[in-house]
Amino acid sequence: LQIVGAAEAELEPLNDVCKLARIQPRAIDLSAAATLRALVRCTPDATEIASIVDIGATKTMIATRQGPHIRSVRTIQGGGEDITRAIVGITGESLDEAERRKAAMRLSSAPAQSLVDAHSGYIEEEDDIARNLVQQTAVEESLTRAVESIVDQIAQTLESDGANNNGNFTQGISLCGGTALLRGLKERLNQRVGVPVQICRP
Repeated sequence: LQIVGAAEAELEPLNDVCKLARIQPRAIDLSAAATLRALVRCTPDATEIASIVDIGATKTMIATRQGPHIRSVRTIQGGGEDITRAIVGITGESLDEAERRKAAMRLSSAPAQSLVDAHSGYIEEEDDIARNLVQQTAVEESLTRAVESIVDQIAQTLESDGANNNGNFTQGISLCGGTALLRGLKERLNQRVGVPVQICRP
């Protein structure tokens, strides 16, 4: 027996599209479940516990399977747009400009606070180079804090899943979504969770 719950607001647009296309759906699959099945299909006898973390614009979906079977699907608030808006808050750029800046950046390996401390002596300077350096440092700090918030939520969700399943924690993470391509994110998640993390495009 499988019981699946979905928000009515998410199903209404799909039903509307089906009506316009004059088709009657037999079922509407949740993206998390469909993604997991697509990845397991090529290795149906797999027995490991693995998770997919799909970082969307405003939500992050975390799905864990045990062998070929779905074990849990959770959605947390927060995604790539939060990181972009953190940059906008510092630079005042448009969302498109901040998105381009984000794509060109790499997460620092230093904790967020030490980034500010490293360049705090330049804040009193008046020249453009010093101001640009201070702004770049503030952008890096803001980016790092936004990413750390998402990574912490992902880690807590995975830890909760493992604790609720007799201590059987995920053994690997497939990271997908546009934000997965942010340089340094994969390594940051690996450090936080302690299992292999790979970028995937299911």
